[in-house]
Amino acid sequence: KDELFTDYLVPMCSKKMFEAIRSKSIREAMSSVNFIHEFGHEWWASWCRAEGIDPIVIQKGTIVDDPGALESAAILGHGMVLGSITFLRRRIDSGEIVAPFGVRSPIKIPYCLLTKPTELKRRAVREFRTWILKAVADESRDTLPEL
Repeated sequence: KDELFTDYLVPMCSKKMFEAIRSKSIREAMSSVNFIHEFGHEWWASWCRAEGIDPIVIQKGTIVDDPGALESAAILGHGMVLGSITFLRRRIDSGEIVAPFGVRSPIKIPYCLLTKPTELKRRAVREFRTWILKAVADESRDTLPEL
């Protein structure tokens, strides 16, 4: 197993939603918004526990199984999401998506390359592994990014 990089999930929402909650405490904000969950409630529940918030507050909202649908829902203001800092960087930089609480209690998501030892005998597999490891090393994504 080769570790490629670590991504981080943090609460994100549309700029319009951010404007509506910006003067509220985190607890008040969390109680007043809808949530869009990716695959289930587990990541949101972990984030709430890390923040000392009762996870019952996130038991509302829609569950999607497509990261693109999650991104679109956040941009359109349908709810708050736990968004990927890495994969939503362009949207964050453009202001389409806001991390209203900054980088607080991020959920770490490691990305790894798994290769069967028997497959490493194949030249193409070894070349791909070398290429991908160099490509991600050049990106240096293993530090928690600033927002």
